[in-house]
Amino acid sequence: MLGAFYLTAGVALAVSGALLWWQQKELMSARVFASIFLVLLGAVAIVSGLERLLHLFKNNAAVAAQEPTWREWLFVIGLIFVGSVSYTVAAYYHLKLEDWSFMKAFAIALPLILIEYQFSIRGNYQAKNVLKMNAVQITLITMSFYFVNAWALNYFFLKAKVVWWRELLAFACILLAFALTTSVRS
Repeated sequence: MLGAFYLTAGVALAVSGALLWWQQKELMSARVFASIFLVLLGAVAIVSGLERLLHLFKNNAAVAAQEPTWREWLFVIGLIFVGSVSYTVAAYYHLKLEDWSFMKAFAIALPLILIEYQFSIRGNYQAKNVLKMNAVQITLITMSFYFVNAWALNYFFLKAKVVWWRELLAFACILLAFALTTSVRS
């Protein structure tokens, strides 16, 4: 049950780091750097806990010959999704800010990018080794998550106009590309 402990501790650290930064006016302060450290430490603990919990579901004797379970698919897709959400917020959140500087955008984006890296690198590794996907398939899954996240951020948060038929056509092209890469196995 060490995985559950890591998961719980990670959530507690990430939430406490976010609360420490909550409504902090001074950007370059020890409080902000401490909160960034706590959020990053929490992200690492969450990923470590999830990996440990995933190993509980595996039967190590015959893992190589088996098809991946739904839990493994859900775990890998979840890692890639969380990484893509973190990246999308890091890349586009500052567009809504009225009074922002490079340092403010950097301070907001840096912990999110490091969290994205923690989740995405593990998700990509698991997708390759457990789900037996190639790099193109992993990239297309990641791109589809980026597309959906950027669309949601654009529509709900930035309140920009959306031309539905173009958005749906573009997403269909990404899904078609994924379908084409999975239909032919080498």
